[in-house]
Amino acid sequence: MLPSGITLMLSEFAGKNSASFQWMIYVTGLAPTPLIALLLLINIGIGLWILWGTACILLVGERIVKSPAGRNRSSFASVRRQGMHYVIPLFLTNILRDIFTLLWMLLLIIPGIIYKIRTSFYAVIIICEGKEYRESLQRSKELVHGHTWQVLWYFIVAGLLLFLPSMALSGFLVEAARTFDPRTVPTAIVASGALLALSTMLFQLTTVQIYKALKSLTKS
Repeated sequence: MLPSGITLMLSEFAGKNSASFQWMIYVTGLAPTPLIALLLLINIGIGLWILWGTACILLVGERIVKSPAGRNRSSFASVRRQGMHYVIPLFLTNILRDIFTLLWMLLLIIPGIIYKIRTSFYAVIIICEGKEYRESLQRSKELVHGHTWQVLWYFIVAGLLLFLPSMALSGFLVEAARTFDPRTVPTAIVASGALLALSTMLFQLTTVQIYKALKSLTKS
């Protein structure tokens, strides 16, 4: 919830000519270029924070898959410690995936989209199978091979069901705050971050379940 709320808050300051950006210049005493660099560094830090949260959620999802009855329990502190070890592999593998996707798209758009779909499970594979970097991307491609369009369909349906309502409600909350009492905008943004964080968590757990189903199909 916190990184999502902070990310949305920072988006309020994204416009170089916006009143919020000028207010930040006044408060920090920084020139526009150093301030933009500072905001960029903050965004990178938040991105790594979000990856840590993603790793923790996938660790919980892995344990739910392996032990649905809940017999394999760990403390939140233990999950946090384990999740920290996956931040750099997730970060670097995501960059590697984006590079490969861009290279495919330089040839043709469709192969790039297909590559993106087939490597969608790299994060789950890093957590659940311990494969990292190119190995996790290759493993994801093997898992999805022959089921590309079914996976795309599942992701579209899950995305619409989970993100569309939260995005609509988030937008309504922020706009209502701006209209009726601008002082409540930060509160509305934090509430929006909480809604989007919940949707993201459920989407990631859904991804783990789809991964489990694909593994079952490849074994049969």
